[in-house]
Amino acid sequence: MIRGVSVLCRIPYNRFSTLREMVGPKDPQLLYEPKFLDTREYPEYDLLNIRIQGYDFTYLEKFQSYVDRMARRFNFKVVESYAVASQTQRAVVYKQNSTIVDDEVNLALYDRVVRIAGVAAPHLQLFILLIQTHLPIGVSVTFKQFEKSDEDYRYIPDLLLKQKQEELKSLDNPTIKSFHLMLSTTITQTSLKTVQRLVPYELIDIGANLGHPSYKQDLGDVLNRARQAGVSKLIITGTTEKISEESMVLAETMPDFLYFTAGIHPHDAKDFSDNSINTLKSLQNHCQCVAVGECGLDFNRNFSPQDVQKYVFKKQVVQLPTHIFRVELACELKKPLFIHEREAHQDMVNILSEVGDRLPPAVVHCFTGTEEEAKKYIEMGLYIGLTGFLWKDRLQNGVQAALKNATIPLDRILIETDAPFMYPKINDKKLPVSVKEAFSEPTKQLHKFASFNRNEPCALAAVCEMIAAFIKIDPTEVAEITTANAKRVFGLN
Repeated sequence: MIRGVSVLCRIPYNRFSTLREMVGPKDPQLLYEPKFLDTREYPEYDLLNIRIQGYDFTYLEKFQSYVDRMARRFNFKVVESYAVASQTQRAVVYKQNSTIVDDEVNLALYDRVVRIAGVAAPHLQLFILLIQTHLPIGVSVTFKQFEKSDEDYRYIPDLLLKQKQEELKSLDNPTIKSFHLMLSTTITQTSLKTVQRLVPYELIDIGANLGHPSYKQDLGDVLNRARQAGVSKLIITGTTEKISEESMVLAETMPDFLYFTAGIHPHDAKDFSDNSINTLKSLQNHCQCVAVGECGLDFNRNFSPQDVQKYVFKKQVVQLPTHIFRVELACELKKPLFIHEREAHQDMVNILSEVGDRLPPAVVHCFTGTEEEAKKYIEMGLYIGLTGFLWKDRLQNGVQAALKNATIPLDRILIETDAPFMYPKINDKKLPVSVKEAFSEPTKQLHKFASFNRNEPCALAAVCEMIAAFIKIDPTEVAEITTANAKRVFGLN
């Protein structure tokens, strides 16, 4: 040892070593460790909604992606990540000491939700701290346990509108009901008659959720733009008893343009009751009801138990053969099935196979499956509904491949927007250049009215032209054949 200098002996440090390994001894009997009476258990949240709101669309989209990514890094199960329709807020500045308006600004408040499951409380605290630390300026985030009312906010029209419609139903006068709903949604027969079509072909949108609250203020304009985009007929999707009834009332305002479906969506299968079938039968007797649905199986999100989904779907399918061929059926139309299927292909095939030859015409609405699944549905005689999902399909054997390989023939394709969902991003960098260059100028101009947070039926022209680009034919041919398919399947001639 050198005088004045001490030698410090250090324990070798390894950040992956445990405290016991660093300080020894190795024999656990030589260490005293207090024992807990019971193993510690932390509360766990089944479902949590992370709601993100802000006025800057770009920041909000990127932050939603960040939250989704971080949740997966924490090994949380991301059940769903979706957009809710934006809200417009009016900000007014008054002149000093006056009630005279000096300036007025309309701000769009954008809304996103990331839903996670199986979250332990200690991990959640760290996750919340991480999210709040990286929160962009002008963006707010809230965490709350999932409730059924969250789905009402997402899918069902606002409570005030529902209350008014219930009051109108009590009058038991279809003319009054239609007139009041027509006023509340700003639809007029005159405004639709004066619209000039901007695209050179006729289209039929076989599925749009026009009861969504995002359309409450300007539904008349939305329908006008749809007509400009070549949409000659539009089918409003019914997903619950209530929404099916509301769809009927709305369809009655435009009998030559609007039609509707009536059914129980798999998300809402848990609310099915003994009276549901009778209610649906009554709605399906309506001459503007063109299909039974939206019904089916959704094992991706499982908002209803899988066995309940199967039971409710079977009830709707099995009821069909005896119901639709009754001589007293009001419109004497053969009602096809409007099917929803997510990650439940084999169960869907099994149920439909049980029906056999009695199965009416059916369409797999908003198809997002694989080429092999599409092939099986085609072999069973089903039709395939294609939406704006096509642009973001990244599977090597997905919908794009099924189109390119002609696995889905054109005479089995129906097109739809599923508005306000399934927005087609026509300028996405991952789309082939040949597809991005295929969109006509009128289609691009109308497409500006649609967005991620609120797709519109006017985007149907973009869906048509995208399909044409993938299979390398003229969009006019796609329009003619898919329109003929829709008229044949739904009896719209």
